[in-house]
Amino acid sequence: MKEAEARSELIEQERYEISSFFPDALGSDRRTFLKLFGSGLVVILAAPASLAQSGESGFQRQGARGFRVPMPKDIAAWMRIEPSGKITVFTGKVEVGQGVRTSLAQAVAEELSATLESIELVMGDTDLTPFDMGTFGSRTTATMGVQLRRVAAAARGVLLDRAADRLKRPKSDLSTSDGRVRMMSKPQIEITYGELVAAGPINNEIPDQIPEKDPAQWRVIDRPIQRVDGLAKVTGRALYADDLRMPAMLVGKVVRPPSFGAKLINADLSAAQQVPGVVKAFVDGNFIGIAAETQEAASQAAEKIQAQWQEEKGISDREIFQWFKNQAKPPRALDQRGDLEQGFAAAEVRLQQSYRLPYIAHASMEPRSATAEWKEGRLLVHVGTQRPFGCKSELAVFFKIPENQVHVLVPATGSAFGGKHTADAAIEAARIARTAGRPVRLAWTRAEEFTWAYFRPAAYIEIRSGFKSDGTLTAWEFHNYNSGERGAVAPYNIKNSLTVFHPVESPLRQGSYRGLANPANTFAREVHLDEIGELTGLDPVALRLKNLADPRLLSVLNKAIEISGWASAGERKNSMGLALAVDAATYVAEVAEVDADSSGRIAVTKVWAAVDCGAVVNPDILRNQIEGAIVQAIGYTLREKILFEDGKILTSSFGDYLAPRISDVPAIEIAIVNNPRTPSTGIGEPPAVPFAAAVANAASRHLKKRFRSLPLNSPLD
Repeated sequence: MKEAEARSELIEQERYEISSFFPDALGSDRRTFLKLFGSGLVVILAAPASLAQSGESGFQRQGARGFRVPMPKDIAAWMRIEPSGKITVFTGKVEVGQGVRTSLAQAVAEELSATLESIELVMGDTDLTPFDMGTFGSRTTATMGVQLRRVAAAARGVLLDRAADRLKRPKSDLSTSDGRVRMMSKPQIEITYGELVAAGPINNEIPDQIPEKDPAQWRVIDRPIQRVDGLAKVTGRALYADDLRMPAMLVGKVVRPPSFGAKLINADLSAAQQVPGVVKAFVDGNFIGIAAETQEAASQAAEKIQAQWQEEKGISDREIFQWFKNQAKPPRALDQRGDLEQGFAAAEVRLQQSYRLPYIAHASMEPRSATAEWKEGRLLVHVGTQRPFGCKSELAVFFKIPENQVHVLVPATGSAFGGKHTADAAIEAARIARTAGRPVRLAWTRAEEFTWAYFRPAAYIEIRSGFKSDGTLTAWEFHNYNSGERGAVAPYNIKNSLTVFHPVESPLRQGSYRGLANPANTFAREVHLDEIGELTGLDPVALRLKNLADPRLLSVLNKAIEISGWASAGERKNSMGLALAVDAATYVAEVAEVDADSSGRIAVTKVWAAVDCGAVVNPDILRNQIEGAIVQAIGYTLREKILFEDGKILTSSFGDYLAPRISDVPAIEIAIVNNPRTPSTGIGEPPAVPFAAAVANAASRHLKKRFRSLPLNSPLD
């Protein structure tokens, strides 16, 4: 296949992948994304300088999420071993706080028989690393971990061949450890990897079949190794996008219109130009900007801009769910089994309910930021993003330049949760830099994050079920409006079922969020199952056991029941709830215990989680990810929601958006079902998926009223 054709195929597969991860990502949200860049005010300021990073021209492409996309077959595209013994590994995946800089290094160290200290990862550099669709979907360990293990195993094989040739010994007499090849027979000579590459780099192709180490031989994988970037982050030495400085660098600021979709009619920039430190005011279509020397000058100038906007009338959060029903596009059947009407005819009891979840914000610790520089027609951008190559493509399209004239580098990034897929800040910084003729650093404020970033899609879900009096499901009809397909198909043994997704062009920007649509779909399904249990008089565990066939899901359910003491909980069980989920091929069962104050406000007091994500790479990072997902889910389960009126976002700070506080964190007990001979699967998202349903089921039992919408402490009902 020619290079252009191969690239075109990759782009189409990337489009399919991203659009499957969040609704309208390349449809209506792309249109609203472009609308956003057509309006606003830009402020440019000077800042302290430092050196810009540069890089070589790089490599081509790498597949993800199970697509049969060509990956570079030469070891050198992924790894270089220097005569000094330093090992550099290249990956398009990025570190956004999830710990993969450590776990991927462990995978390489294990298969290569190298020390962890000798390995350095180059991540998210579009000039150096193979093409990657992005760090999303809990796919880094499942795809890149596997790929880098293959690369390391192949490199180790080449090193053994070179050592065997030099020592005139059969490979069976050689072993590897700590970056050395050793003779097992006497004399026990050893050769370092650095010595073996001194005559030339490893340019061999990766074989189709590569023997990897048996789990019984593991010395680095499945070990709680301390994070390699931990010290730099806790001591403040790690550089984020907002920390970067370049010579003669300016600082950009965008002043937003009063509401989403507003169009600029006119703007008076004269007062802004008179503010001390202001360098230049400019208008570019619907985009208005100011250049200044300091942040203070920029803020003052922004306040003095006299702009007139034409606003569009929008809807409010109170109307959104009926709006979804009225505006739904043609539905897509995701799964259909048996005969639904026969299933309902065979049912002894029927139940129909609806479930609702609001838009919520990502509320990442680090707001969006980017630093951009134009030099000789080429654009360099340092930006915190989950999709460096996607960002590169968006920049190339926006500025109408070839992709090989765009270089994206991803520094340390302060979390994302699916919120940093699009190139918003990168385009804004580059747009200002092009106008100013100097490097520009731009960082969004917290208010901008709440008002202009995309949200997790709101969801309206309808379920109609039929079942026997013993709890056996005979019919299941599931309709998701707007939030998406992921997790919509129930993991239960139901002979007659129909699962449908109804796309809607969202009135607000929406996109990927941790778990995508699965938390909403799981919330509706697992709450509905508990309602079935109430009608049949079955314990929630007994009901699920009645309809489960998947052995791994049964395993985590049994483990969660064991560690929570469900069977012997007695009266405490009236404050406990459970839920199951499968996400990114990872199996999760969670039990939550709740309490409520005299006003009925709910608090989570303890959580038990059982997780099966196949082979464990780093148990400490795994537990951190489970705990982090649960803590984040506390927020949107109990309090978080975006309020809006007539197209205006009313939520603009942590004062009115109540993300979890330390006082909200319950006791968390985790059981990891380790399957070392099963491929590793994702863990970044799955633990968050069943949490809201488990808490809602516990709250319903405790307060003796059914909760069918989130957040529980500010219900939509």
